[in-house]
Amino acid sequence: MPKKNDKWLDRYIDWRETSNGEEVFTEACLIALSMASRGFKHYSMQGIVYVVRYHRHLKSGPSDDGWKVNNNYTSYLAREIMTAKDLPENFFETREQLEAQVDFLRKRHYDSL
Repeated sequence: MPKKNDKWLDRYIDWRETSNGEEVFTEACLIALSMASRGFKHYSMQGIVYVVRYHRHLKSGPSDDGWKVNNNYTSYLAREIMTAKDLPENFFETREQLEAQVDFLRKRHYDSL
């Protein structure tokens, strides 16, 4: 397990266990798989997050301010989607992370199967 002082990974994990986290993950996976099936070899996780936000805003309207996707979660979301959906490791451009973080996200997905 990664070091506990990685506050963003801890926050990401907590967020992913919420219904909002699951909704975002599911929609982001669908978009990523759609782009891959259309022949894209690489795509932007940030772009997908913007699309998910857009869809949520259309659905909920301007009065809903309780739903958030933190930009700091984008890299964790990208890595989890690439692992969960067997996308190529470089489908989303990611910066180098602590190996422990990557291993934890990989293990988190496969342990849930």
